[in-house]
Amino acid sequence: MNIKPVVYENLTHRQRVIASIEALSREDEAEARRLVKTCPKKNYTMNDSAYVDRMEALLDLAMSVECDLRGLALKSLMEAWLGDREKDFDGGRPISQPAMEFMCDMLALRQAWHELLEDEGIEPKAMERVSGSMRHDVVNSLLRIAEKFNQEPDPDTVAYCKTPMMEYLAKI
Repeated sequence: MNIKPVVYENLTHRQRVIASIEALSREDEAEARRLVKTCPKKNYTMNDSAYVDRMEALLDLAMSVECDLRGLALKSLMEAWLGDREKDFDGGRPISQPAMEFMCDMLALRQAWHELLEDEGIEPKAMERVSGSMRHDVVNSLLRIAEKFNQEPDPDTVAYCKTPMMEYLAKI
């Protein structure tokens, strides 16, 4: 890509984030590196990075372990519930009301995430290409099953899920 340096220098942080996600989603590593390299540099006073980095790393690892445990729990429940029949699931198999409600909540959370991304000017499909490996295969299976039942997420649940995400981003 032949973009003049002045264009990179004048990107807002939001434009740079959007451009970075788009570059990563199309696997344009050179453009992603260029966006990082041309990002304005600032000096900050902060707590010792050895402490801060270690604390953040431990909290990130704790979240990762919890996500992995949740994934394994989902996998075991999915296996107990469907076995290997998910690929043949046609919506005819009885499903409990609580299970359907949980899957509707999953659709609502995904919709809230997609709406937030769109509000940020980020194409949800681009973000999924960047972060897709984070999604557990059982989550994908349950979302597919929920979609087969043509369930629409409750707008109040979508708003409930989206609000804390917006509040979190507003702090940054």
